[in-house]
Amino acid sequence: MVCDDDFHRTMDRIRTYLPTVDGSNYPTEVRGLYVSKNMTYEELVSIVQTIVKYDVNKYIVDLHSISIVPTTTCRTLIKSDNDVQFMLGEDMVIPQVCVSLIERVAEDVIAEDIPHRENTQQFRSFSE
Repeated sequence: MVCDDDFHRTMDRIRTYLPTVDGSNYPTEVRGLYVSKNMTYEELVSIVQTIVKYDVNKYIVDLHSISIVPTTTCRTLIKSDNDVQFMLGEDMVIPQVCVSLIERVAEDVIAEDIPHRENTQQFRSFSE
């Protein structure tokens, strides 16, 4: 999620490679979006589900923000509206979200993980 115009122009050229279980790498694209500063956790999960297109019945989404602190970076867990607001409240930083999909097991409760409504009208993709 980005608000910086210079970064916006280069987003379509950014590609990352993530390691697979067997040690090889597969490409994945980084997406940049304009979002509301008042976005909720539910809206963030809904946006991620729309972009990643994962099966909510098969996977649980695990979200972390990337925080830059002196001499290092750290991953901050995102589980609530407060976590989303903390991530978006950094004026000097371009908020970034890491998405991990965890395969569900039989005892997982699905209803709590599925966003109740999808509201993407206030968000724009850089590709538009």
